[in-house]
Amino acid sequence: MRRGHKVLIVPRTPHGLIVHSDAYSLGNSTIEQPLMSGSIAAGGFSSLRHYSKNAWLALGLLRHSRDVRVSLKNLSVYPKGLWLAQICDQWGAEHIHAHWASTTATMALVASKVCGVPWSFTAHRWDIKENNLLKIKAHDALFVRTISENGAKELSRLADYPRELIRVIHVGIDLPELSCAATARERDTPQDVYRVIVPANLVEVKGHRFVFQAIKNLVSRGFGISLDLAGDGPLRDSLVEYAHTLGIANNVEFLGVVPHDELLSRMEQGEWALCVLPSIITADGAHEGIPVSLMEAMARKVPVISTDSGSIPELLDGGAGVIVPPGDNAALAEAIAGLLCDPALRDSFAEMGLARVQQEFAVEAVVDSLLSNMQASQAT
Repeated sequence: MRRGHKVLIVPRTPHGLIVHSDAYSLGNSTIEQPLMSGSIAAGGFSSLRHYSKNAWLALGLLRHSRDVRVSLKNLSVYPKGLWLAQICDQWGAEHIHAHWASTTATMALVASKVCGVPWSFTAHRWDIKENNLLKIKAHDALFVRTISENGAKELSRLADYPRELIRVIHVGIDLPELSCAATARERDTPQDVYRVIVPANLVEVKGHRFVFQAIKNLVSRGFGISLDLAGDGPLRDSLVEYAHTLGIANNVEFLGVVPHDELLSRMEQGEWALCVLPSIITADGAHEGIPVSLMEAMARKVPVISTDSGSIPELLDGGAGVIVPPGDNAALAEAIAGLLCDPALRDSFAEMGLARVQQEFAVEAVVDSLLSNMQASQAT
């Protein structure tokens, strides 16, 4: 939008209030409608009337859903896909791009087939594993993007789609205006209590229990350490209980959902010595993509520690961060202790982390890649 392109944002299922204030500026560029409403029904009926053949062809694609559950999910967004086709016509859209390869991409697929506007999609991680019409979507879209090399390989296998045609374009972030980012007083001088941040939803794949075990290890060795959890989720109550069970309740603070701009500001001010994301691979195979929370910490010169799971090594390899085995609380404790005891090492990882996001994850470079892929695809 800063480059002069017109963007209309259409959430698949809008709900709740805006939590992060930096999203308020996008309100005037957003159309919010639930999956079913009077407007959705009217727009869907209009598309059926004007594009009857295309609408039935789009519906026919959904019958290839791999099971009843996925079929029902796709049918639930079909009316909104018809409505979106009408919106594209009225607004004069030249391209549709869907984030997530699941039902959001289904909605975009339906709209594109109905109104003829070309489309593309970004696949992240769980949505690839779900395999919701991946083969049909990949072969129909103008281009397919994944946010990691690991995701590209998995999508290629599941969708029977050539790996060389999948664009790997990382998620981009806005870099701080100050080139030096955080001065991080806690990293430069010894502290009585070091503060560590875990910015993640309280869900299983984030591996919070292992960082709790690591903190217990460090506290028992005499480290003054405080763990801040920025995020909320279904595991909150069980994690509160687990902190009490381990005897570290006084060392753990549940911050809840912290507004995005506030969290970034606190990182820039050097409030935390380290950022830790103890992600795991769950029993059903769920894993991380490339976490934006780590990128944002690195951009503010907060050294990061994470695990060899999912696509995290694509971000941290080569000295940009510390990588430990997933689920290994002892290794995690040693990594935290090693950085806390060595200010020069912390500074080295802080500098390397900043350099990595500047070179490969700045939003400007991501926009360049998206635009060039869109233009090249349309030309061919």
